[in-house]
Formats: sequence, structure tokens, C-alpha cells
Amino acid sequence: MDDVGWSVLLICLFAGVSLFFSMSNLALRTFSRVRLQEAFKAAGKEDLVDDFVESVESLVLTCSLFAIIANIAIVALIVTLLSAKSYVLALVLSLLIMAVFSLAVPHSWAKYTGEKL
Repeated sequence: MDDVGWSVLLICLFAGVSLFFSMSNLALRTFSRVRLQEAFKAAGKEDLVDDFVESVESLVLTCSLFAIIANIAIVALIVTLLSAKSYVLALVLSLLIMAVFSLAVPHSWAKYTGEKL
């Protein structure tokens, strides 16, 4: 596999990482405590709800940090790939990938399955 193939593979990997952490971040910020208690109770771990709620802020910050790192890696890889052609094309492609994998998909997914995540 040549350098372009590896770069595209890494972009896909970082897009998945960005998707996961953005979705987790949104789920942690928008969960319903009642539905969360029901989910923990169904899993037989209802005693962990209070510990989880207390650590939500640090989990949100951690998810945000990793999502930002993944997005920076995506932009860096795309700029490296397309710098010979056009920086505008690299910017547009980066924004498109981040809009889909950091905003659109995580928002819709976390909205309906936040507690399960």
C-alpha cells in the first residue's frame, strides 16, 4: 500500500475515533437521569449511577479532548495529501468530514440512544 492508501486508511480511522468520542460526549451531556437509572438497573448495576453522574464532567472533557485530537489529525492528513493540489479543496474536504463525523451523525445517534451509549 502506498502513502496515499495509508493516509486514507488513517483518515477513516480518525473519523471513526472522532465519531465515537463526539457521540459519547453528546450522550454524556444529554442523558436523562431516569432513563440512565433504568439502564443501570437492567444491567444489574444500579449502585453505580451516583458514581457515574459525579464523574460525568471529567468524562465529557476527556471525550472532547480526544475528539479534537482526532479532528486535528484528520485535517493534518488531508492537508498533507492535498497540499500540492489546493488548500481550499483540503479545507472543504476536512470540513465536510468533520461535519458528518463530529456533528451530524453523533447528534442524531446520541439523541435517540444516549443512555445506552
